[in-house]
Amino acid sequence: MEPGDGATGQLTSTTNVHRTGLGETVDIEISVILAMKYENHHKILARNPSFFVELSIGEEKQCTNAVQIKGGRVVWDKGMMLTINASSNLIIRMYCKHRHVRDDHVVAEASYEVLELERNTDIALDLYDPKSSAQNRTVVASVTLRLKVALSVTFKIGENTEMDFRSLTCLKHMEAIVGTISPEKFKQLRPAWVRLFSSLETFSSLAQKVAELDSRAQVAVGAMASAIKVLVDQIKRDERIEALGRIMCELYEYVVDACTVRKIASFEKTLQRLLAQTAECAYFISDYQRITMFAQRAVVNMISNADEMISNFEAAFGELKIALILGSSLQTTLVSYRILQIVERIENLIRIDRLPILENVGWDSAKTCLRGTREATIRSIVQWSSQRGDNAFTNNICLLSGPASCGKSTIVHSIAKLFHEQNRLGVAVFLHDEVLDVSSRKISSSIVHQLAGYDSTIQARIADKIKADQSLVWADIERQFRVLVVDTASSADSKLLLIGPILIIIDNLHLISDEERYKVLTTISDHSKTLPPNFRFLLTCRDDDDVAWRILRNVSRTQRVGYDDSDNGSNGELSQYIADFLTDLFSKRPLLSEHYNSLQLQGVFEARARGMHFWVSLVYRSVLACNEVDIIEFLSLLLSAPSPLSNNEAMDQLYHAIFKVFFRLELGAQHLFDVMIQSPKPLPLSYLRRMACIPWDPTNKVNIVDTTKALGLIIEIDRPEKGESLYGIHPSLEDFLTNPRRCETTGVYVDRNVPIDHSAAEVCIRIMNQSLRYNICRLDDDMTTNAEIRDNNQLIEQHLSRSLRYACFNWILHLENEDQELNDTLRLKLRTFTSSHILHWIEAMSILGHVEDIDSKLNKFLRWLQARDIKTGDDLYVVTAYALCFVRKFSAIISKGPLQIYISALPLMPQVSGLSLLRQDVSYLLPSRTIYHNELIEPSWTATSTTELEFSDDSCSFNHGTFIALGSRSGLVWVINCRTNYTMEWQINVNKGVQALTISPDRKQLGAVMETGQFSVHNFENGERIFYAETGVKNPFILYSNDCKSILIIDYCSGTSRTSDYHLWDALTGSLIVSGKILLHDPLGFALSPNGHRIAVPDEVGVKVIDLLTNKEVTDVSTGPRKRMSEKNCILAWAPDRSTLAIARGAESILYLWNMHDGGTGWACTIDAMRGPISSHSLHFTADSSLLILCLSCPRTQEREAMIILHTWDTRTGLLIRKQTILQGKKIALSRNLYIFPDGQEISLLSNSYSRDNHNGWDISMTLFADNTPAYMTHPPIFNDQKMVPKIFHVLSGREPSSTYASKVDEDGCIVNSTGKPFVFAPYPNYDISTSHLSSTYTQLEIKHPEAKLVVFKYVLEWGSKG
Repeated sequence: MEPGDGATGQLTSTTNVHRTGLGETVDIEISVILAMKYENHHKILARNPSFFVELSIGEEKQCTNAVQIKGGRVVWDKGMMLTINASSNLIIRMYCKHRHVRDDHVVAEASYEVLELERNTDIALDLYDPKSSAQNRTVVASVTLRLKVALSVTFKIGENTEMDFRSLTCLKHMEAIVGTISPEKFKQLRPAWVRLFSSLETFSSLAQKVAELDSRAQVAVGAMASAIKVLVDQIKRDERIEALGRIMCELYEYVVDACTVRKIASFEKTLQRLLAQTAECAYFISDYQRITMFAQRAVVNMISNADEMISNFEAAFGELKIALILGSSLQTTLVSYRILQIVERIENLIRIDRLPILENVGWDSAKTCLRGTREATIRSIVQWSSQRGDNAFTNNICLLSGPASCGKSTIVHSIAKLFHEQNRLGVAVFLHDEVLDVSSRKISSSIVHQLAGYDSTIQARIADKIKADQSLVWADIERQFRVLVVDTASSADSKLLLIGPILIIIDNLHLISDEERYKVLTTISDHSKTLPPNFRFLLTCRDDDDVAWRILRNVSRTQRVGYDDSDNGSNGELSQYIADFLTDLFSKRPLLSEHYNSLQLQGVFEARARGMHFWVSLVYRSVLACNEVDIIEFLSLLLSAPSPLSNNEAMDQLYHAIFKVFFRLELGAQHLFDVMIQSPKPLPLSYLRRMACIPWDPTNKVNIVDTTKALGLIIEIDRPEKGESLYGIHPSLEDFLTNPRRCETTGVYVDRNVPIDHSAAEVCIRIMNQSLRYNICRLDDDMTTNAEIRDNNQLIEQHLSRSLRYACFNWILHLENEDQELNDTLRLKLRTFTSSHILHWIEAMSILGHVEDIDSKLNKFLRWLQARDIKTGDDLYVVTAYALCFVRKFSAIISKGPLQIYISALPLMPQVSGLSLLRQDVSYLLPSRTIYHNELIEPSWTATSTTELEFSDDSCSFNHGTFIALGSRSGLVWVINCRTNYTMEWQINVNKGVQALTISPDRKQLGAVMETGQFSVHNFENGERIFYAETGVKNPFILYSNDCKSILIIDYCSGTSRTSDYHLWDALTGSLIVSGKILLHDPLGFALSPNGHRIAVPDEVGVKVIDLLTNKEVTDVSTGPRKRMSEKNCILAWAPDRSTLAIARGAESILYLWNMHDGGTGWACTIDAMRGPISSHSLHFTADSSLLILCLSCPRTQEREAMIILHTWDTRTGLLIRKQTILQGKKIALSRNLYIFPDGQEISLLSNSYSRDNHNGWDISMTLFADNTPAYMTHPPIFNDQKMVPKIFHVLSGREPSSTYASKVDEDGCIVNSTGKPFVFAPYPNYDISTSHLSSTYTQLEIKHPEAKLVVFKYVLEWGSKG
């Protein structure tokens, strides 16, 4: 700690440091004035020691300069800025300063709660000996502090007291100087001006010398110095005005954040003060900003009280903040004073209550305008009342006129409500027939009485005047109004009261006599200009009131209203308005005359409208919008309701009829009105149409948004110069829908406290999560078909609501169209849907006859997830992909009946990678049975046969299906069928060994490249050579294109250049198509396109696709961020349908599926590490491109044997269908080639391995794998030697349903019992059924191949148990 040194301290202005956010803290300015009563303990020193004070709050510390003691006093006058909160303690320490003898040490200290200390005055605080105990503290000094809420800085300048800077001459000089520079330039130059300003005292002294030489310089120098000061002060004044806005904003943020404030009653008055203070400040800022020119504002404010007002507001807001933090605005020290104030107020009220006032003349909230009506008139009057009234052209009186019963009083009641809520309603006198003995004197007394209740300052002054002259209580209106209203208001010294409008309303003056009305109007007219300019009078009269027009015509603002809702001054009465619209309706809707009489309807409508033109116009628009059928229903609903007792009840009855007829689809209405009411701004119709749910019925083309707009319930709010018009909901409808009592039976209620679903997609998903369930139609029979359900339309209407049907059909449509982001809320809803209700959704779609749409919808959902970077391993993606595979595999069963999903299809579905989200336990819900499946139904390849070959003369091999082609060094090629063990030997007319072999995909040709570089093609069946050519290749790799038309030979170069030669041959003619060079890092690390014209090779960032015919790059496939990747250990496969390219990167352990059509990644997933040579791994598509199979070789380690891992993916979804491990013992795989049979049900794997168990060391083996999972009506099962076959167990409730069953599965795959009743759908139509009774409670059904007579599947039935 190093406080500044100095003999004395001087009061310095605290710097205006910006502190971010109010939060729960307040900036307090603490000035350390002096310390007394301290006895100097350093008398041995030759001079007095120096002392300084340290103030600390929390971790924040500040200290004064070191000052010597004089006369037992130490004077600092040092200001500090500290931040406090409700629990802050101020720690005061007084130090003795030593320079050389010893360290500084504490001589006195104390701790106080900051907010308990009195502010805005000097306070003396005791300091204690730091060595004394807490129980016996010794006072050793007293320090004087001054605390106040931190204010902005006001710099001071030494002014020339001999000059009158407010003189006209100086003002003109300053205006000329100030007007030459813009405020923007001053803000840019502000640091320079501040530096100049800080040295003005020196400048002034020099200027004085100049002035002595030339007296004319006196004024110029003074004006220049003052102009600089004016400019700098105005810049800071503007900044303080901006800071006031920030302070108000931060205060409200604090109140909103502090939720507990709402629960503490003691905060109520503080919050009321905060609202009032904010309004006053807003009006002040509005007045301040009325002068837009910076220069003019600088000069004008120099002689105004703007700085004082700003300081007052800053102090007021600071005190409010402290009151909020403490939880009460009452300070202990002010209790007695407040009690005295209350006593004085009671005394004042006693005097004022003697005034003869009118009773029951206040405004009535039940008589206000229907929200959304008369808005133009109300807005115009509000704007008039808020205008500044300090010029001669402003009228302080507004005369609202109109014919009888046109709604004048309703409008004025609405305005009274608005101003009351803003604490700006000074007086409200609403005369009516029940008010007796109305006179000008009582109207004046009522005005005085209400003004006294409006403001305590006015109340006190009125009471003082009545106390001085009690005759004022019964004085005439002219004297009473002048003394008690005009004189009192003009002399009121409340600094905040007279900012902003104070409205005085007198309604229905026509109810008093002409003479008394004359007195009232002349008094108001004579004194309105002598009142403060913010006093406004709103009076109502009829058009034929000659007295009002004669007196106020030239001194008031007049506004006329008519009967109708458009504020255009129409003279039509309500009865005539109803008659006109009924005439029009009966002409446009002839059906009405068959059921209703026009005159009768007119009388009923007049009674129900209760004077509301909006009610009548809404009925008119509703009838016109109805079709012929709905007109009678609408009017019946409306007219059958009880007679309304209030305006709100009349509107409620009308809205209930509208919702019953027009908004039958409550889903769309709920979401539309949720969004419109809770939206902070109006919305364009295009957005409303896009997010709103249209009616489910495809024959009904009318959008709910257009219907609501046609009814006049969606209204235009704004029309920008560019873009669409913006719309909002009619306020009357908003009031109806946000009141649960009023809208109870409509099915639509908008709760502003409940977060809305921001899109129609979220609404659909929420409805499905709430409504979907197992056996949604509550079927008693498991085997009920969809056709039987659809014949009973009532069953669907009862259990699948229109909203649910719409949601099931359109949820993915809205996700796509709205470009919905996947936030946490939506993710949770979707996770609930996929994990708990996706099977229930499939059931609902099956009932509704839309099974064929499930595939496309789920596929679109997967694409939508991919577009939002959802990985294929995410639960959302996995479950959806699994459901898609399930539907594709068993759509024929699913389409037959809703419960077949659970009875016949789901038990046959293999479980994927431990996935259990779709395998829900529905056993307790099935009407008559419990089902579980045997674990033999597994998603794995079953090894059906393995052929081991030992050839000591082999040099290369290739497999195609069950065939292996072996090339030898002697020039022979053997072809072996591994399924039959039949061997064919072909002699090739060459003298050297075979280096490379390939078989065409159609298995009609065999290609071979010899060691000498010759290339020949042979007939696969007989070995006959088709053509022969010289290539000169040394390290060949040969491959057929998928269409069998091209043969690619690559002469791999392993040198540093990695540039290899390639030759593309025509497989039909034997002619060379093209030759070229290509950069290749591995002879197997490429993929040939299905037509043989392009090749894909890995590069640093992904894969390059090169056109072999032009040897030019055509596509750059990026598989990730543009960073360097390993080109090695990468294998590729090109889908036969040319749609996708698979890329397995061993270095990154990632598999990508690249979409060749749109140039994007279809999906990506992690894979196991690729160890060993790239030739030991294999990647292939099935013939229909629907599956992708990866074979990874894992070499033997000390911990485990060698093994291969087979992965199988569904290419359309990215779902990992199978992953299985096959042990290989001690073999070391050198190369593997995978072949997938065209039906996708079998694969053959050719392995070249090194084995120490073989005396030759080398093994060639072919393993056949089969997919034995049941698939309904797709492929017949592949038989193997396994004795175990898949089983499905059915535990039936009650007794045995049947002792015998049909001998065959029918052509639809149904197993029926002896009575012809369907029992279950099997995956093998037309197969034989063998029934056997295992015990008294068990029956077994064996499904057998009709030709091979081998069992492929079993059903085991158990009965007599509930499961």
